[in-house]
Amino acid sequence: EESSEKEKEKKIRKPSRIFFFIKLLTHFALLLAASFFLVMGGAAGTESASSLLNSFNTNPAMAGGFTAAGIVLAVIAYFLKPVKTYLAYPLYIIVEMAAAFIGGAYIATSGSTDIPSKLLQAVSMIIQNSTGQLMIIYSVISFLLASSLSAFESKLSKFLGALVFMLSIWCFFDYLRIDHEFFGFNSWGIAASVSALLAFYFALTNSSDKLIGPKLFMIPAYLFLAFMICVPNINRAAENNYQKVTKEWEVFHALQKQDPYTAKGKEPKEKLRELSEFKESEKQIYISKEQDKLIYAVTESGGLIVLSFCFALLATLCAGRTPPIVEDYV
Repeated sequence: EESSEKEKEKKIRKPSRIFFFIKLLTHFALLLAASFFLVMGGAAGTESASSLLNSFNTNPAMAGGFTAAGIVLAVIAYFLKPVKTYLAYPLYIIVEMAAAFIGGAYIATSGSTDIPSKLLQAVSMIIQNSTGQLMIIYSVISFLLASSLSAFESKLSKFLGALVFMLSIWCFFDYLRIDHEFFGFNSWGIAASVSALLAFYFALTNSSDKLIGPKLFMIPAYLFLAFMICVPNINRAAENNYQKVTKEWEVFHALQKQDPYTAKGKEPKEKLRELSEFKESEKQIYISKEQDKLIYAVTESGGLIVLSFCFALLATLCAGRTPPIVEDYV
């Protein structure tokens, strides 16, 4: 009798599915609105994006108003979550708010500094880079989304999680190959494929309480994929430069033997070095370019704003399911 009474109490406490989804959609809408207000708070500065606190320094009233409104909406969304959640949930919201504000603060403007113009500029940047630089953002979000989906007990969610892991790998590859002249399938590519397939397998079969899971194999897959593309590019660029400089010195030495007087002043400007030195030099140049590309992808292409909306989605998904240790709704 007691067990039947407890089941009845749970049914009374447990909201209907329709009410649950309405609450979930409301939660997502509030987080999106919070992101929008925080973007405006960051973009409220009356000068070009020069620092993170530019809007508070130049237009404190508007910046404070929009930022406060965004924070209030995020707090309301937090208390309206349908179920109890993991620790990741508040972290997602914090990252979402920070990304939205910073994204707004660093919108690159072309002359005009009013908020509508800045927002239009941000939308334009996002559209222009939606299939290029922003792929690194989509890769990160896909990884987090797949990690969440594969932790569900449902076979369908595990299958979707495995597919989203593969989507994350593809987005990462698509981002890496931008501005690369040389790349192809090599031993690093084989290692990346093996790691990705193992991640796919464990995403389908793994439960969230196991130590060995898809994430354990996904991270090496990203690294191997990066090596697959960067190593050939560094080596090929180093070899090309080495051969070019070597050829110039060979021509100079031949000319010097033939006519020392004519050879004066025609000595190659670049010093003749070992191939290993060229590789080390190209490696530093490559790392510097990739850092610049990543900074551009995250900031100037509107990546932080995209990231904030994606984290709002992740927080909502996190709030849409109950952790294994919590069975009742709040």
